[in-house]
Amino acid sequence: MDIRTLEAVISVIDHGSIATAAKKSSVSSTAISLRIQSLEKELECELFNRDAHSIRPNQRLIAVIQKIRDIILQAKELKFALQLDGLRGDLSLGAISTALTGIIPSAIEQFSVCAPDVKLKITPGDSRLLYDKLVGGDLDAAILVEPPFKLPKSLRLYLLRSEPLGLLSSTPVTAEAVSSAMQSQAFIRYDVNSWGGSLAQRYLDDRDIDVRVACDIDSLEAIDLLVSCGQGVSLVPQWLTIGSFSSHYIPVSQDSRYSRNIVLAYSESNRNLPALQRLRELLTAV
Repeated sequence: MDIRTLEAVISVIDHGSIATAAKKSSVSSTAISLRIQSLEKELECELFNRDAHSIRPNQRLIAVIQKIRDIILQAKELKFALQLDGLRGDLSLGAISTALTGIIPSAIEQFSVCAPDVKLKITPGDSRLLYDKLVGGDLDAAILVEPPFKLPKSLRLYLLRSEPLGLLSSTPVTAEAVSSAMQSQAFIRYDVNSWGGSLAQRYLDDRDIDVRVACDIDSLEAIDLLVSCGQGVSLVPQWLTIGSFSSHYIPVSQDSRYSRNIVLAYSESNRNLPALQRLRELLTAV
């Protein structure tokens, strides 16, 4: 029994097929099959239920999946512990646009000093795209809006910041006039199909506030610019400090149900876990 064989078992479980697991591991389907068969022979029991079109873990394997994940994680931690501090190699990080201009720059500057042997590659994208890349194995970690659904057990989320909801307007608006401003002026809507935009829409729905939507945009920077030019008002998370907006910003709710949580997501079984843990420390300190 070796770690590569256990990794093959977990990969087949996570991806649901030998072919996909082989593709993600850059090996042949035959190699994955042989590793699994070798392990079953060594353990003298079958681990999967197989038919012509699928392969699924049986109850015997389901009972020990977490133990297998723990063994793989401990093996990786041992490897990096033996390689000095483990802060070396490549690290691919996905990030939403507001993180690229907000919390990332200072953290990355510090990271380059404390981990000079780690080659960091940053990939921009929206939260949904980055999540898919992370789950698919194309990213080691991602800074994104907290997903509105249950995550795979292999992923861990670490809260970096919570952004309360507020109103953007071209001229100052008092707290008492927030609702009337949204109903009387053109409304530039933070795209409801985005995870962050759905939170703003929830606020409107919960209060039965009808707005006149001028356009939908999945870019907070563009919304801020349009509002500052007098094109309307908008309901957005506070991704900047209040004095840093191009337009005027006033908080409308501190209720956590409407706050946009920005998280760092990665798997605890990642091959470069020490570097990810150091990056997390720096990001949470920003």
